[in-house]
Amino acid sequence: MRILPPVWAAGAVAAQVLATRLAGGCRPYPGRTQLSDVVAVGSLALAAAGFLSLVQADTTVHPTHPHLSSSLVTSGVYAFSRNPLYLSFLVGLLAVSLRTGRVRTLVAVPALAAVLTPQVEREEQALAHLFGDEFRDYAARVPRWL
Repeated sequence: MRILPPVWAAGAVAAQVLATRLAGGCRPYPGRTQLSDVVAVGSLALAAAGFLSLVQADTTVHPTHPHLSSSLVTSGVYAFSRNPLYLSFLVGLLAVSLRTGRVRTLVAVPALAAVLTPQVEREEQALAHLFGDEFRDYAARVPRWL
């Protein structure tokens, strides 16, 4: 049984909260709330756009079943990132770090990227198998993350 990516992301947020508490709480700075809110809204917008693109293409959104993909989505946010849903998790962690004001919480961002990379690679292998050169051309021109 694989741990689903949203569960990994939730665990990373929990680690950020714990690190913040152990450090004595949030460190205030001017514009902290506004900046973190803007980044959080961007994360949610990215996730929504990615999810809706998959739904509109009538293809799977389930991360453990990429072999059920019925079409390769390459437009919208998928024209800028091959993994906008996972990227939205990373941007969300950045928002949490900005909110806490604790630099140590930034460690969660590359840590989650490292944890998600094997999942991303499995999905990309499945897409390459299903869509062949179409996927390989897409992967050559669009970055995995950003």
